Amino acid sequence: MEERGEGNPLTERERAARHFGVTPSEVSPEMIQELPERGTGLETGRARGTDEAEIDAIAIFLLAHSMPHMEGSPGIVVDSDVAARTSCRCARVNDSEICFSKGVIGGLDEGQKEAYCSPKTYYESPGLEQRIAKFKEAVAAAQEKVKDIPKGERLGPWLSAMSQELQTRGIEL
Repeated sequence: MEERGEGNPLTERERAARHFGVTPSEVSPEMIQELPERGTGLETGRARGTDEAEIDAIAIFLLAHSMPHMEGSPGIVVDSDVAARTSCRCARVNDSEICFSKGVIGGLDEGQKEAYCSPKTYYESPGLEQRIAKFKEAVAAAQEKVKDIPKGERLGPWLSAMSQELQTRGIEL
């Protein structure tokens, strides 16, 4: 796939291939339907935005998806059809990977990865592995802080604890 500049836009098939990390021949009609609106930027970061903006977007995404960890659960499936027909977005952290899918709130457990992660696309940004590792540390510390609060009353304390733990680790949202 050739690189194109302004005035020579990508076809929808080419956009979907970049967005989902597949070849143009592997693009399905469903993938094309799932594309973000033109001009809003693709998940690969090749469109509008800088690496720093992409990393900030990932941090906010991870904060939202850390919510299921507050209850000690795997990802919460809110739309299994969407989860099944869209690719997973994953990041490699140390010797493991953390994956997310549209239709699921939170990181996927191993069973959910098997069910929903075909294909996988990977976040590739400088410092991302270290940032996610710090984020996971913050989740663990925040869990410890709210563990004695009754379920149903944890949201406010959880968000406060996550904010404090992220700031302690130099991650600003």
